[in-house]
Amino acid sequence: MNLKFTFCLLSLMLFVACDEYEELKRKESAYVTGLDVKFVFQDEDGKNLIEFEDKASFPITFETNDTFAVKEYEKWGDDGYVYNEFIDKITFDEAINGFYFETMVRGFDNQVNSEFYLKIGDSNIDTILAKSSFSTDCIGRNYCSTVQEVYYNGVVIFSNGELSEAFKPEYVYVRVEDDETANISLIN
Repeated sequence: MNLKFTFCLLSLMLFVACDEYEELKRKESAYVTGLDVKFVFQDEDGKNLIEFEDKASFPITFETNDTFAVKEYEKWGDDGYVYNEFIDKITFDEAINGFYFETMVRGFDNQVNSEFYLKIGDSNIDTILAKSSFSTDCIGRNYCSTVQEVYYNGVVIFSNGELSEAFKPEYVYVRVEDDETANISLIN
C-alpha cells in the first residue's frame, strides 16, 4: 500500500512539473539582450556621421519604423552618451578616430526572429533582424535568449556559429549616401 501511495505521489509531482515546464515554455515576455556589434556610420567621403555635440546625428533604434523620439540622453564617461532608455549608446574610439554606435536586441520569448529599425540622419531608416534561440537552462531567470545571427538590411553582420560559420567583426561600417545606406563593410 505504501509503495502504491509513493508511486502515485511521484507520478502526480512529475505531471505537475511537466505542466509548469510547458507553461514556462509557452510564456512570451519582452526581453532586451546585448548585441555585441560596433557600428560606424560614415558619409561617402569616409567622415563619421555621429557628432558628439549634435544629438540629432545619433543613430536611434525603435521597434516600429514610425516613432523616433528619444526621451533622454545621459553622458557616458567623458566621450559618450547612452539614450533611448539605455538601449542605444555612442562612444568615441581612438582606434577609428570617431564614434561608434551600440544597441541591444529587443524581442519576446519564443520569438525566434526579432526585427527592429534604426534611423540615421533625417530620413534613412534601416532594418536589423536578429535570430535568437531560447533555453530554460539559465542563471537568474527562468528563460533566456541567445543571439545567433544578426542581419543589417538583409546582410549577415554577426554569427555565433550555430546557424552559419562563426564570425564577429570588430566594427560594422555603414556608408550612407543621399540619406540611404549605400554599403556595409565588416572589419575584423
